[in-house]
Amino acid sequence: MLSNSIDRRLVDYAVESKVAPFWLDFYYSDVDRRAGGAYSTQARFSNYNYGMTAGFKLPDMLTPLETVLNIEQSNLNIDGRNQRIESSSMMVGLVAPTIAELLGAKLSLKSFIGYADNNGDRKVYTNISSYEGSRNITSDYDSVYGTFGTALTKSYAITDSFYANVLLGLDLNLQRVGGYKESDYFSWNQRTLTQLQSRLQMGLDYRFGEGKSNVFARFGIENRDLISGAIQDYKIVGQHVSFNTNNRSDTYVTAQVGTNIQIVKGLQLYGVVNGLRSVDEVSMVQGNLGLKADF
Repeated sequence: MLSNSIDRRLVDYAVESKVAPFWLDFYYSDVDRRAGGAYSTQARFSNYNYGMTAGFKLPDMLTPLETVLNIEQSNLNIDGRNQRIESSSMMVGLVAPTIAELLGAKLSLKSFIGYADNNGDRKVYTNISSYEGSRNITSDYDSVYGTFGTALTKSYAITDSFYANVLLGLDLNLQRVGGYKESDYFSWNQRTLTQLQSRLQMGLDYRFGEGKSNVFARFGIENRDLISGAIQDYKIVGQHVSFNTNNRSDTYVTAQVGTNIQIVKGLQLYGVVNGLRSVDEVSMVQGNLGLKADF
């Protein structure tokens, strides 16, 4: 969700000679995956997220620089609510929209760190008669995140009001999930995940109202590879166990449509609808509503 907001901001820098120094983005997304697919051990899940991202352009120094804050609430249900995880997270970082120009494209960098508090419960089947065949066990643990990325963004003027744009991005995502106990019988070791995310987006942008308003459509392809952290170590009734996931890569097709409308001088309202579909049975719909302001 944060990546989508940053990518739209980078396209603004590629198209516009002057961007609004403040922007605020509210979003809601619904993600689901069907069971089965390419891997027989693949469980179905549904996940909804809502949150807010705010960006502030810092005073110009050698390069434009923005500080960005993201706050999100997530609710994940796995295998028909047999397992549930609620997360509250916050990320903060810096974005340099233009550190150099390569072949007419703007090269950007971003760096974020974040923290999440996670609470979960899941159903466990047992032969203990007092539990009547199953019981719910709870967990409480934290996660620490890091994201480091770069992107090339280029805009092509087709006419005075019609533009095409291309974005090529690469992100390195790190996540350390803290160790925790679900009960006296289950304990999980801490785990560090490293993921590489590459993406290509192409879009069309029509501007009107003296260039202060627009409508746009963008399409893309994205690939995510888990390059470390595939093995989860845990303990059941004193016995050490390891699970090695065989689902380490997924490819997505993405699409989005949206508009920016100038309400009054120096203030724009925008709305975006994003869609995603992966070869691994994951689909997502996300809606964004936000403001851009020049005070």
